[in-house]
Amino acid sequence: MATVGDIGGRFDHWQPLLAVSTSEGFELHTSFDLPNQDIIKADIERVQSGSLSQTERELLECFLTKYCKEENISYKQCMNEICAPFVLMTRNGVPTHVSYQYFKGFVQITMPAMFADPDFRPLQAYFLIFRIVLRYHEPRLSAFFQLNNITPELYTTSWFLTAFAFKIDDLNLLYTLWYELLLEKDQLFLVYISIAFLQNFRSLIINKEDSLIAHAISHLSIATIEDLTSILQRARNIKKSTPYSTRLRLMQYNFYSLDRIDETIISLEQEYCLILPVQEILHMAYPESKICDCIHVRCLWCAKRKEKTSLMVIDCRTKKEQSSGVIPNTLLLPEETYKNHQTVLDYPDQFLESRGSVHICLMGSTNFKTSSFDIKQGSENGEGCEVQIMIENLLQAFLIKGFPYISVVDGGFEQCHEFITYFELELIEHNPKKCKFCLKDQPSYSILMKNKLKQTFMGRVKEPFEEKKRSKSQDQDKSETEFTVNTMLKNRKTEGFKCWIYDKKSNKDSEEKYVLLFNDLTFAYGRACPHEKFPVSLAYYAKLDSLLKITSLREFPSVLNFIFAGQQNVMSFKFKSKDIARHIINQMKKYYAELRSPTKK
Repeated sequence: MATVGDIGGRFDHWQPLLAVSTSEGFELHTSFDLPNQDIIKADIERVQSGSLSQTERELLECFLTKYCKEENISYKQCMNEICAPFVLMTRNGVPTHVSYQYFKGFVQITMPAMFADPDFRPLQAYFLIFRIVLRYHEPRLSAFFQLNNITPELYTTSWFLTAFAFKIDDLNLLYTLWYELLLEKDQLFLVYISIAFLQNFRSLIINKEDSLIAHAISHLSIATIEDLTSILQRARNIKKSTPYSTRLRLMQYNFYSLDRIDETIISLEQEYCLILPVQEILHMAYPESKICDCIHVRCLWCAKRKEKTSLMVIDCRTKKEQSSGVIPNTLLLPEETYKNHQTVLDYPDQFLESRGSVHICLMGSTNFKTSSFDIKQGSENGEGCEVQIMIENLLQAFLIKGFPYISVVDGGFEQCHEFITYFELELIEHNPKKCKFCLKDQPSYSILMKNKLKQTFMGRVKEPFEEKKRSKSQDQDKSETEFTVNTMLKNRKTEGFKCWIYDKKSNKDSEEKYVLLFNDLTFAYGRACPHEKFPVSLAYYAKLDSLLKITSLREFPSVLNFIFAGQQNVMSFKFKSKDIARHIINQMKKYYAELRSPTKK
């Protein structure tokens, strides 16, 4: 961690992190004529960051007024607490126009759109993510707050709206915290810091009388470098001990996108615990297999596989369902658990020695359904399915006994089965005739006949000739597009994902697989080759800055639509999962925004 002296006296280090211009090519002065100008003046008098001189108060009012006008937003309380420390940078020799750019850049990076929404919906999303992550890492503290009806709104509002400026009087400590926040480049890091803050002062919280808990939390502050160092280290440990796939899933909610914020809030309100994506489970079950459709050697997802997470998956399906096939390296829930409720309550006891060191993930038959942060058993969640109820009971049993790191597999065995089939992996004692997911997805009559014909004499003779013919054709296609494909792959930011062309009218996917490629400059797609990571040929490519629109289908979230300049038809692609589609749309929007930004130009 950077020292207090480094950050307090060397603000030139902030410029590359904030990616702002330090030139004097704009007018800082503005007229004080906003509808709520009186509120701005009143809030300036209440600023926590030390006493301001008259000149500094006027400068703060100028910063806030100009920012609201430039962003076309109304002033909101707490903006003064974010802005004041940047005004005070001028005491250390930072030019006025630079400190304003720092303020503007800091808000854009750490809390974009937070103050743009009149209803503070991004803040609501923060509350919801915070309580889920708190339950994952601190189940007892989470239960303690829940028992005393202390919701995140009662104590974290100022944390999120001021990035802890309200909790730190020492400016050098605040600058250090904010600098570390920028270094992380992670919008969830403020959530991890908030949980670390509670961990650091746990004893001062839980020893209070019930009626004084919220009051006690509100009076906690970060007063020493020792406290700040401890909190930052705890925050990094929290981030590190959260599975990468889960962090990615939370970040893909994109709670600063006001276009989708209502949908995000509804989804988060229904989550009882963290959900672990299937890829994480299969990485544990099949450690030697590549569970990814990427074609690029620098795929972040694959690189993160090196971060070993001690993971235990408990297969909570019934004995009958387990008999049709199980995933390797998973623990089967005993049949007796379904017959005796006390056995369920006692089940976590066998893992007490591993509590806090092993991540435990419960896997059901299908998707785990909850309607709120509080589990409500029965028909409201999963229509009384016995596996659903079993997972509900086990979750509560583990959490009551203080087990951190408890999660549920996204989509259950059904989605795992889809991935296992797609990547041609093996299940233990798999019986396709008894497996309900194999029966549901069995191939059509024509495909069955085609496979049978391959087993005949003529089929076996014909196959080598067909393969040779295909190989020759593929080599020809490959040579024609080698330059274009290689050029894309030389870009370190290039990512590629297998997909199908989607026909919206017929609601069908193409039989042939394709690979969609994109980086910070270019978009392309082409036919997939069975034995190559890159496309055989490119069917289309375009500069990313010619992108007119990219959308996902509400009813089919794994489908993305693309429209580029000069193209009349919409291109639609279906990906293996909605998580992949979310990742693509978020990355492409990010690259597009960078291309269009004034600093990029």
